[in-house]
Amino acid sequence: MELRHLRHFIVLAQQLNYQQAANVLNIAQPSLSRSIQKLESSLGVQLVNRCHGGISLTPYGELLSQRAEPIISSVSALHQDILSMQGRLQGEVVIGASPIVAQALVGEAIGRLLMRQPLVQIEIQVAHWSELLPRLLAGNIGLFVAEVEDNIMVEHPDLAILPLPATAAVFCCRAGHPMLAAEWPEQAIREYPLAVSRQLSQHVLNQFGDLFCAYRHDFSGLVRFDQFEPIKNSMWQSDLIAITPRLAITKELARGQLVEIELANMPAIQAQYGLVMTKHAQATGLYQQIIHELTTHGWLRVAA
Repeated sequence: MELRHLRHFIVLAQQLNYQQAANVLNIAQPSLSRSIQKLESSLGVQLVNRCHGGISLTPYGELLSQRAEPIISSVSALHQDILSMQGRLQGEVVIGASPIVAQALVGEAIGRLLMRQPLVQIEIQVAHWSELLPRLLAGNIGLFVAEVEDNIMVEHPDLAILPLPATAAVFCCRAGHPMLAAEWPEQAIREYPLAVSRQLSQHVLNQFGDLFCAYRHDFSGLVRFDQFEPIKNSMWQSDLIAITPRLAITKELARGQLVEIELANMPAIQAQYGLVMTKHAQATGLYQQIIHELTTHGWLRVAA
């Protein structure tokens, strides 16, 4: 029985669909089918019932789905402990991050780690938390950092979440923007195009009244984005105003390239991030160091 076959089975048990599981694993569907068949052959039992449009787990499959993840985590932790005892932290670290965290923190954290451990292999997967979660549960990534407020991860029984200090969501614009000279900025902001994340919940948007509504009578343009980096370039070339976690613009604020807009009577919004692992995982070796870099040296420096 090979560990990669177990990893493939974990994803298939979560998705209950070969094509969807293959997409998550980034492999071809026939390769996934062969992997499951080899696993069934090595165990001598049928793990899945194949039917039109999807699959279901047999009793043997249900049993394996409960046991497979702790096995994968234990083997990975053992490998890292052996390397640590040998005084060399080699191996591979696979981490995930939502786009803002990846742009603001992960690059610097990886750089600091490589200065101390130049022989490691590091893979960074940047995606929304909903895409990173199944990869984590399948053992394809060791941990990820992303938004954790108001989503299913908080209640998930298999996850351990290390909350990170909240960072305020702020309105910002380019230096020299005419908005900065407005006597009543709360009214003036309605005169300019706005940019807002597509991931911001409707509950949060509603707190701003009709500000982000395309049907308001004084509508002046709206940009919805998945990643904030392209929006920065748009802001420098136009009068676009954005709302984003301060974490995403720390460097630009320090350089004077972007300016935070102070608005009275606007709701105070906090972006809550967390470092997400499975409860079965043991953060050892390289993962301990990357956690240290992301929290102690990275996050606390910029999230205030």
